[in-house]
Amino acid sequence: MNAFGRTILGLTAVIVAASGAVSLDTSPAPGAPGDFAFVNVTVIPMDRPGSLTNQTVLVSDGKIQAIGSSERLAVRAGYTVIDGRG
Repeated sequence: MNAFGRTILGLTAVIVAASGAVSLDTSPAPGAPGDFAFVNVTVIPMDRPGSLTNQTVLVSDGKIQAIGSSERLAVRAGYTVIDGRG
């Protein structure tokens, strides 16, 4: 490998090492609402054919907590409600 190739390889190693020192935090900012209720939506199950209409999906911190009929599943206090009817 010539001097130019070693220089490029060295710079690449420095950039990769430096990028490990930089944190790319994608978590919600403190105080940002992280609880959402998607109401009156259609859910497409991945384990069987068909669809489930008029459903509520509760999501907390990016994870699905509950799925159920919009008529039966209560939206918990503090959730931001997003109505999917349309």
